[in-house]
Amino acid sequence: MGHTEALPAVSVLIPMFNAESTIESTIRSVLAQTMADFEIVVVDDGSTDNSGQLVNLLAATDHRIRLLRQPTNQGIVAAMNFGLGFCRAPLIARLDADDRWMAHRLSDQVVLFGERSDVVLAASGYRKVDESGHVFRQVIGPRTHAQAFAALLLGNCLVHSAVMYRADAVRSIGGYDPLWFPVEDYDLWIRLLTVGRFAGAGRVAVDYHSSESGISSVNQAWQEDQRRKRSMAFFSAIVGDHASHSLRLVIENVVQRDPIGVMMRRDAVRLFVDVRSNVRVEGDGDASLLAQLNSRIRDVRRVHRYALIASVSPSFLLRALLQRVRSRNR
Repeated sequence: MGHTEALPAVSVLIPMFNAESTIESTIRSVLAQTMADFEIVVVDDGSTDNSGQLVNLLAATDHRIRLLRQPTNQGIVAAMNFGLGFCRAPLIARLDADDRWMAHRLSDQVVLFGERSDVVLAASGYRKVDESGHVFRQVIGPRTHAQAFAALLLGNCLVHSAVMYRADAVRSIGGYDPLWFPVEDYDLWIRLLTVGRFAGAGRVAVDYHSSESGISSVNQAWQEDQRRKRSMAFFSAIVGDHASHSLRLVIENVVQRDPIGVMMRRDAVRLFVDVRSNVRVEGDGDASLLAQLNSRIRDVRRVHRYALIASVSPSFLLRALLQRVRSRNR
């Protein structure tokens, strides 16, 4: 009988374009993980520098590294979808070519998937670093499915390099959607929550590199516009079309304003969890909770007045809606 090679536990997917200054340290941060059962799938998206040669040198010393080449630069969405087809593991961890992991990144998240079969998306916290390596922000992120759901209603709370997902779940929903670039990651998280649950690792495991030449910086205005559109589509799907006109006024005040938007995201997570503990849920879990919240939101006759309040004090609005949920449930 022939020998059958065992599949790795995790595929690390790294799209790369002209990353010769960072790709070696990025890959070495994966090789330094406390768990060793992984493969690294690097997609060279038509690089014109020495990125490919550097990856080949590393691959010659470690059989877990594979380099795939695109003949021309087709963009990160195409590169990721191409790479998904070559990932052999049941779990896929994403990593950008200029970010780095701490040694516990993979092991922290693999445990989460082992604990619950319905988890399809997990994330760790991250440190934001500038081009000199200085850490200027640290974010833990959501821990539970309810927290992630509430935060994603208002924007992208997850960093791509800190995320792991089930390969079959991502493939079942069609992978990354190029129509939502440059918020294709945010769109994917939302769609994943329609087929499974989220789990948070609860500690920082990623150094997320912030660069003026990065996709988020170069496409900042476009990205913000796309984020607003995707957030609104997500919210409308939750509350129903008949309520979306009035509630759109409310949510637009939430998603378009900073620092109020940041404050609201924090409040939304806290208040959503508060609702979970104060609303008597019939049935099991978040589906029943969302059904109750949906019916109560539809039943708010003064939502137009609330929309006006939102323009001045979004936090007050959320607390008013929460109070109405509580009073109607007594």
